[in-house]
Amino acid sequence: MAAVFQALYKIFLAIISPLWIAAMGLVSCFGLDSCGAEPPNAEWVEKAFHLQLDGATVDSSWDTHGGFHGDGNTYIALSLVEGIEEQISSKNAEYKGKEKDGPWYSINEYPTVYTSLLESVRDFREGGVGTPISIEIENGYFAAINNFDGKDEFIFLSEDMPLGGFWNWEFVLYDADALKLYYYESDM
Repeated sequence: MAAVFQALYKIFLAIISPLWIAAMGLVSCFGLDSCGAEPPNAEWVEKAFHLQLDGATVDSSWDTHGGFHGDGNTYIALSLVEGIEEQISSKNAEYKGKEKDGPWYSINEYPTVYTSLLESVRDFREGGVGTPISIEIENGYFAAINNFDGKDEFIFLSEDMPLGGFWNWEFVLYDADALKLYYYESDM
């Protein structure tokens, strides 16, 4: 009788083990986005900041997400077909009379906040503390989102509260002269 159970157990293991391994492989590939992940694109920025970026093309991008928790950083530089000033004005109009006149900041009106934000935005591809990303813009706008615990809410920034105070955030910078949009996400 024991021999029968041992034989059935071996058959069970022979059938179930490969299926279990295959199932776990699929879960790790697709469930954790470690295999076949879509490269950063304009749709990421559209979704996060509720923008229409028809015809935008990716100039450059990188993504360091990976590992068990998927922590990492994403950077996307886009060329736009047309300006987005009207969309920015519309979004800011929704916030009139609240903490600030809107979630989008003019670089010319808030140069110190802009500078402190750029110091928070770093290239972590080489590890360590990262090097600041150098983006020279004279006329444009920027906005940030706190997405810690899925909040996805605009951050009302100040000079003494750069993005480094948040765990998970997204930052977008619009160059009105060059029709460029820069997106950066930090997931820690």
